Amino acid sequence: MYKKISVMALALLIGATSVLAQNAQVRSLTAGMKYKVQGAVVTKEDDNTFVLRDSTGNDTRVVLGPESSIKTKGGWFSSGDRIASNQIVRGLYMTAEGRGDSGGSLAATKIRFDK
Repeated sequence: MYKKISVMALALLIGATSVLAQNAQVRSLTAGMKYKVQGAVVTKEDDNTFVLRDSTGNDTRVVLGPESSIKTKGGWFSSGDRIASNQIVRGLYMTAEGRGDSGGSLAATKIRFDK
């Protein structure tokens, strides 16, 4: 009886560990390839780096450079308002466009989100 309980506890522990580990993985993007990712900010490492989680649960690390355009959607002729990178917070739903960099992250050139 104790053997069955310990085997079941071990199986449960392994299953829970694999589920938790799966959520923590950040996908690696191909360098130079264009990407467009829509999702919510789940972690923010600094003002220029954060992780987006899309609707399928994939996490993508996004890196902002000095040439990145960060704006709200809409406005006159779809121009939107310019936003500073330090105003990006967890939970913000956005669209990020750019290319994969050598580190497997998305080097974003365009960030758009609703007000």
